[in-house]
Amino acid sequence: MNPYPTLMRWGAALVLLALLAGGLVKCGYDKGAAALDQERRDHAVTKGYYAQILGDLAEKTRVAADNAKAASEQAKVDRAAADARYQEAKSDAKRARADLVAGLRGGAVSLHPWWSCGAPGPSDRDAAADPTRQDGYADLRATGAADLVAGADAADAWIQWLQAELISTDNACGVVRSKR
Repeated sequence: MNPYPTLMRWGAALVLLALLAGGLVKCGYDKGAAALDQERRDHAVTKGYYAQILGDLAEKTRVAADNAKAASEQAKVDRAAADARYQEAKSDAKRARADLVAGLRGGAVSLHPWWSCGAPGPSDRDAAADPTRQDGYADLRATGAADLVAGADAADAWIQWLQAELISTDNACGVVRSKR
């Protein structure tokens, strides 16, 4: 018996099997390559979409930063103006106090009757004989009245400054308050 024909059949079968396997691999590779190409195209589309979103976010962030910087600069201007108005109001209050004291002492301004001394004080010599005349405490009353007026003016200036600060801060932070 001759072993070569059997060996040749087996060899031919192996060659056919190898060709079949190679063809299947090649076919699978082509399908896999096509799927991979599709995956790459899809990925490129997705990257483009997210790049657009990131670009939009970057633009919105830049606009928000510019708005915040402008609001901060405006707040500085508003605060400087409020501080200047407050300092001027304090100076006006001091000047008004000095003018009131001078007017009361000089007789150009008079207190209401309830501020004058009609009753004797700690000693009879301090009491005014006539309520329209000055007594020993007239200077003290004039200073006290001027201090009350100056304190009220200073408090008004302080409240106006606080209100200006609140409005400036609200504007800088974008807070919108309804007006009553």
